[in-house]
Amino acid sequence: MRGRLAGLAGLGAALALVGAGCGGTTNTSGSGDLSAGAAVTPASAPVYVTIDTDASSDQWKAADALLSKFPGRAQLLQSIQKELTKNGLNYETEVKPALGKEVDIAVLDFEPKYDVVGLLQPADDAKFAALIKKGNANDPNSKAVYEKVGDWTVVSDSQAKIDLYKQQVDGAKLADDPTFKDAMGKLSDSALAKAYANGAKVTAALENAFPDSSTSFAQYGKLVSGVAELVAESNGVRLDGTFKTAGVKQTYKPYKATLVDQVPAGALLFLSFNGSDFAAQGNFRKAFEQGVRQSGGANLPEVKQLLSALEQLGPLLAHENALYVRPGAILPEITLVTQPDSPEQAVPAVDKLVAQIAALAGAPIEPKPITIGSVQAKELNFGEFSIFYGVDGGKLIVTDQEQAFQDLKGSGPKLSGDATFKEAVEAASMPDETSGFLYVNVKDSISLVESLMRLGGESIPPEVRDNLRPLRTFLGWGTLGETESSFTTFLEIK
Repeated sequence: MRGRLAGLAGLGAALALVGAGCGGTTNTSGSGDLSAGAAVTPASAPVYVTIDTDASSDQWKAADALLSKFPGRAQLLQSIQKELTKNGLNYETEVKPALGKEVDIAVLDFEPKYDVVGLLQPADDAKFAALIKKGNANDPNSKAVYEKVGDWTVVSDSQAKIDLYKQQVDGAKLADDPTFKDAMGKLSDSALAKAYANGAKVTAALENAFPDSSTSFAQYGKLVSGVAELVAESNGVRLDGTFKTAGVKQTYKPYKATLVDQVPAGALLFLSFNGSDFAAQGNFRKAFEQGVRQSGGANLPEVKQLLSALEQLGPLLAHENALYVRPGAILPEITLVTQPDSPEQAVPAVDKLVAQIAALAGAPIEPKPITIGSVQAKELNFGEFSIFYGVDGGKLIVTDQEQAFQDLKGSGPKLSGDATFKEAVEAASMPDETSGFLYVNVKDSISLVESLMRLGGESIPPEVRDNLRPLRTFLGWGTLGETESSFTTFLEIK
């Protein structure tokens, strides 16, 4: 049933795109209230998803404008139209009248096998009935049933689920639920899709499915709610989410990344993270230990040794850190920069970590002293490549390229002034302070992959290359608060 409803939602979205691509036939502006279905969804529903299927909405016009930047747009629309024709359907006369402005999916409960229903308001009930009839004929192994309940049409894979919906909807409605209203209030006025989850019910379902995970969930507090949305903008696609918790106040604090002023420009990937609170709370070991306990391997001597080795990470990653990738002469440069509490203890700590991992792996890995510029470093030689690590200027540097030591303290261009990085930050509207972020220079990464493929005697097909070209950058970040956390990802399309 989840597949059928997902298919219904996907069909609606694809058809909305077709309608947007064809210019639509109405003068309606805006997508309307995307949470209208919440007024006829039981307040007890643990999960609710609403999808804009109005081809004339601003969101779908924005989505089509983004799609117009790709040479394959016309071919995509043609393939959707062709698939409709293959199934004996005509968009304008059969499909469009059968769809309303939104398709909503309500999970009524998680037991025993996810009772799910779809909610919509067809523009033409007879056309909708005909569409379902054709769909059932095309897929004899999965039959959809539906019933008009008030002003809405409810669709599912069994009448029993529709009956369950009718029983539940006589009570309180999701639209009136304070937790739902507070959570949805964090989102935009309009979006291609929005999703809501009741934290207590989702957590209970997860704990029921994974009994050993309850302790792991509890250390982060009780999840009250979670919401997410997908939004089309003029320069890309944004995915936002917010999670609210209670019971445990986290001490994580947003920070302003400073290593972007020291890392050299030209990074294809840059990950900024701050381990101060995470290290102080001992969560490095806790998280890993919880995972191995659930797998039944916590008592193995090797696992205990590995847990001991992980304790070295806390002091090394205690403050702002950066992991980045840059193009290299042969292999890409991969460099980790950390700012440990005690820089003089950093190299001995890495030595110990390497020795413990080598013992676990049964491999003869032994660091050798090496001088890189003015830095007394260590080298792990693996034949095809080496890993170097050492402390310079109070920073621990771990890299596969010796040149990284010089570039970090050199006076050359830095990432903070990199034109592509600045473009990504501006396009995504990333705030100055976050709890960590990931940046990817998509356009140059694709060029690097293409160059590596040519060295191997292969190439990216021209049509694929042309359709990758509009992809510019990706930026994702999170903000962890005492009781509320959020995340944003943005894919820039230009």
